[in-house]
Amino acid sequence: MSNFVASGKMFKNNAPVIVKESYNKGILNEFKMLPLEDLDFAEYQRTPSPARIRAIADKFDIHRMAPIDVSFRDGKYWVMNGQHRANAYYLLGFTRIPCIIHRGLTYEQEAYLFAHQSDEVGAINFNHKWNALREAGDVQTTEIIKMCKTWGFTVLERNNKGNNIKCVKTLSDLYKEFGPAKLGTILLCIKNAWDYLPHSTDKPIIGGIALLVRTYPQFDFNRLTKVLSSTTPKLILRDMEDKHHAVRGESRRAAYQILDLYNKALGKKFRLDAKILDSKAA
Repeated sequence: MSNFVASGKMFKNNAPVIVKESYNKGILNEFKMLPLEDLDFAEYQRTPSPARIRAIADKFDIHRMAPIDVSFRDGKYWVMNGQHRANAYYLLGFTRIPCIIHRGLTYEQEAYLFAHQSDEVGAINFNHKWNALREAGDVQTTEIIKMCKTWGFTVLERNNKGNNIKCVKTLSDLYKEFGPAKLGTILLCIKNAWDYLPHSTDKPIIGGIALLVRTYPQFDFNRLTKVLSSTTPKLILRDMEDKHHAVRGESRRAAYQILDLYNKALGKKFRLDAKILDSKAA
């Protein structure tokens, strides 16, 4: 019980939540395997999406299939939450499925619960997913963490140090696109240029360098390291907003700013053509 964080102090009036008497009957639930043919769908349900049903069926995993919420009313079982899952079960040939039966609800109460079924459900963002995959020992996540550790970086730790990479969605996408070798080269370049200065692993910096690598196959990492070491991540983030504020996307703005620095002092013959980046960023 000590792991729970909720307490009465969380309520503004410092009082427990009062459940209306009309719902007290409905929360006395029962788990039961019900025949699919016994389920009905009320008018408050949305129109089912065939694509979503197929997606659930294609990735079917019994451990991820929560029981269907049904209301037993007027001698029938009305689906309140889970019509797409129920349809996926049907598509896969199941005849009986796990259900949570709510009793004592009126039609109006069912509709109200349907409308508010996800109000208290927090969305799972990529950071949450990353942490879960790390704990699950996911192969790709483990490989990315190991690769970052090689160059002295941590990933999504609870600190604001310059070597702590928080943009894990960008990191994961680039790993898939470039593979460990090229992504490792980008990180090594950042390390050698800035030695873990604050903001050196911010999303615009990593994403901007990646966009340049993607755009220019002839990109010289040695020159990039030298160029970056002559400035700071903080100045790049500041100057990109001043000089390239009209460019959409923070990683693209950073790419333009880094390209300006890269081309500086180079002869026209050796400069990277910004028009190519324009076409990529269009």
